Amino acid sequence: TTDLSGITDPQARAVIDAFGYQTLNGSYRSAGSWNLADGRLNVAQNAITVDNAGTFSFTFDFSGYTLEFIRQLQEIQQKMAAQPEGESSSAAEMEMLSLAQQLSLIGATMRFDDDSLTGKILDFVARQQGQKRQDIVNLAKAGLPFALMQMQLPELATAIAPAINTFLDDPKSIEIKAAPAQPVPFTLIAGAAMANPNHPGATAKAIWNMLGVTVTANQP
Repeated sequence: TTDLSGITDPQARAVIDAFGYQTLNGSYRSAGSWNLADGRLNVAQNAITVDNAGTFSFTFDFSGYTLEFIRQLQEIQQKMAAQPEGESSSAAEMEMLSLAQQLSLIGATMRFDDDSLTGKILDFVARQQGQKRQDIVNLAKAGLPFALMQMQLPELATAIAPAINTFLDDPKSIEIKAAPAQPVPFTLIAGAAMANPNHPGATAKAIWNMLGVTVTANQP
């Protein structure tokens, strides 16, 4: 529980009053498992809930996080910490990269379940601009493809925009999910991220396809 009644900054006070959050009540829940034999770490639940606002949650599942991996990681960190200031630590960095080959991503999700927060934000912005909520929704939906173009991510517009549009029309939930057909080594992900530094759109698309990423809205 957090009491916001003592905040006196006029701008912050205006937002708090508009949203009706004089007091914030919430909870945190987490659950998972760790198999020492193969190092599979599966965080099946990790959720922060704020009453009358929403729930932000994420999960992740990867393998290779063994006790031996942790021991080697600590050794490399000690080497890097002992390195004289300004001296290259490329050898330790190569060891770190080699160690990362042991980790593989099995799956991950990031999700927001709305409990009126989205509507309050849209209404607040609409009042600020002297418009209706639907006007702000329409503006956001129209601006998304342009924003993705500016970010050099036109390939992802067809994958992202429909879900966001659905969520804005009827805010319930939105989820980003990575579900690769086979576990993906972290080094492959890092390699894909560095392959085309001058073409972020191509890089994002490659990682997107590699991890089997999907974006859905208003699903259970």
